[in-house]
Amino acid sequence: MDLSISDFQGEFNELDFLQKITNRIHISNGAEPHNPAPYQAAFAQALNSIDALERTVAMEIQRSSKELFESEKLHQQNLVGHSQALEAVIERFAKLDQRISSVAQTAVRIGDQLELIDKSKQRSAYNSKMISYFLAMNSNHGDVPAILTSQKLEDLKEAAGTIQVLQQASQDLARMPNTENAIKNISQVAGEIENRLLLEFEEAWEADHIPGMTACAAPLLEFEGGHLIARFISKCVSDLGPVTVTDPPTGIEQFTSQSARLFGAIAELCEAHFPRIVEVFPAAEKVIRQLIERIYEDNVASFLENGLASLNTDPTAYLSALEFGYDANRKLIRELTSLSQELELRESIVSAVRLTLQDHTEGLFCQYRDAFLSKQLDVLYRETKQRLDNALAFTPINIDSLQSSVGMSSSMSGVEPGLGEWINGVFQTNVFDGLLVFYQTALTRCDKLCDPPRMPDLVRRVYKILLDAAGKQFLLRLADALLSIVSEEYTDTNSEPDASAIEFAGDFDAIMQKLEFFFQSEIALRLQDSLNILQNCSKEKNELSTALEAKLSVALGTTNSAVIQYCSKTLSRLQQKTDFRPKEDSVLPDGSGCSVACTEVVTFMQNHTASVLKSLKGRNLDQYLLILGIRLYDLITGHLKSYTISNAGALLLMRDIREYQDCLRDFHVPAVSDRFETLRHIANVFAVPADGLRSLITDDPTLSPSHIPREELHLYVKLRADYKQANLKRYFQ
Repeated sequence: MDLSISDFQGEFNELDFLQKITNRIHISNGAEPHNPAPYQAAFAQALNSIDALERTVAMEIQRSSKELFESEKLHQQNLVGHSQALEAVIERFAKLDQRISSVAQTAVRIGDQLELIDKSKQRSAYNSKMISYFLAMNSNHGDVPAILTSQKLEDLKEAAGTIQVLQQASQDLARMPNTENAIKNISQVAGEIENRLLLEFEEAWEADHIPGMTACAAPLLEFEGGHLIARFISKCVSDLGPVTVTDPPTGIEQFTSQSARLFGAIAELCEAHFPRIVEVFPAAEKVIRQLIERIYEDNVASFLENGLASLNTDPTAYLSALEFGYDANRKLIRELTSLSQELELRESIVSAVRLTLQDHTEGLFCQYRDAFLSKQLDVLYRETKQRLDNALAFTPINIDSLQSSVGMSSSMSGVEPGLGEWINGVFQTNVFDGLLVFYQTALTRCDKLCDPPRMPDLVRRVYKILLDAAGKQFLLRLADALLSIVSEEYTDTNSEPDASAIEFAGDFDAIMQKLEFFFQSEIALRLQDSLNILQNCSKEKNELSTALEAKLSVALGTTNSAVIQYCSKTLSRLQQKTDFRPKEDSVLPDGSGCSVACTEVVTFMQNHTASVLKSLKGRNLDQYLLILGIRLYDLITGHLKSYTISNAGALLLMRDIREYQDCLRDFHVPAVSDRFETLRHIANVFAVPADGLRSLITDDPTLSPSHIPREELHLYVKLRADYKQANLKRYFQ
């Protein structure tokens, strides 16, 4: 059986190969089933065929490898030949490129030389023409070339350039002899050309013909633009004629009206002319800057000078006018800057507008700074004194009587109206609210008009006026006067003390809080970079606060004492011996209420506490309620120690203590609440039977020795009606 290479092509599979050989044997030899001989012979022949094929394939591979080697060798030789040929071609191209570059450079040099020659020819021709013009105009007859006398706009533009050259030449030749005629004639013709261009420009302006104005502006600017810009600006400023103020204002209302009209007209003028300036003039920044300078010099500065001079005798109106003028000017700066941006002008124009306005603002108002400082401080002093005098006018006391307040108590015992009306008359004028707003306005004005390096010292002087006049000369003296009246009114301890002193302390406390807020929000913020001045101002503020707090403490202490004395009198007057030891001890109270004395004291304390909570705030409130609560506790416990208490009376006592405790709970002072809670537990020692006392003392933590000393608890037990009979002393031995 023969095998060929085709039997091994593709993916080789052993089983398929064996099946293919088996099928061939079966078909070709007609082999019988289950007879291995033909198959063995076939497989032996197949092996021989495979060996022969292997030898054939190996020989073919060897031959092909040799042919491939020879072909590769020949290919490499061909590549070397091609590479050498390519290098030769590249070298020839490089030489060709160098030759082309050399030719191009030569052509450029020839072109440059031709251009220079042409320019030289043109310059020579131009110079020859200028020389001929100069010589013609230097003759005795002063012959003017036709180009310089033409009335056409295009010829005028050329004539403007020509006459500029001739003017420069005449200046250079001015020292040479026999050139006088040329110099005179050239100057005369230059003026005529400029005047004709100016006339053309004005006619274009009247016709609102922007291209014509632009065509004239360019050559006119070759004459340095002085006459053109001056005429243009004069024409613009003349539009302000109807709003220009000639008569000085007679009052602040007239000044503000005239200022608003003037600055409004300036804004409208700039809005109308800025776009035209940008379209017509190449150097628009220069024209806009000169226009703004002219407006300020001719209108704004003179208006402020005349207006402020007419108001000089009225410092308040002078300050208001100066500030209004400053604000109107700042508004104009914002409007013109915004206008420049809305018109989408070049950034250089926007910057020129802003800088010019700022420079003129600085120069315009700096001349009034010294007068401003002097008048502002004078107005603050006079206005403060006047307002405080008006506040005191609501009372029967005037400033002169306050100056000797220490010795006035004897003469004020019968003052009418009373203390409550006094406080309403003075403090309800809200004089300090108005003063602080007035000082805030003054400081805001100082921010605008004061020289920055002088601002810290000015703030210090302003604050000192406020503290001296409103604080030391008014609050402290008024406090002395009111303390004297408080002392007189609280002499009679039988009458119920009112809450006038509490209201008075609350009013002062509110004023000090406002002064503190004013210091933090107005003074400290402006002095944060001047620490020494800030510390001095803070020191003066603290001194005033300390002095007022000392007087408030006296007033509150006097009121506190009067309240306790009134409660003491009430308890002594209304508390009955039988309240806590009824005659029939076996009959228990009906439980309908507390004692009359307790009701009276609690009612008074509730009203007084309401006034205290309404008037006092912060530390003053906490301190007052703490002292009042402790003193009331001491009063009640001392009051109880003068009574004998039975078991039945203990029930009324417990209800009284509960009422006191509920009343003082509004204090929200833990130290006071703890004391009355302890007193409630102490009241239990009167309610329990004698044989249950030991158990109560032992089991109640509040009555333990760590909470209340045994000696003090023993003092309360001694108040029991059965103390001796039940031999209760034994519990404390």
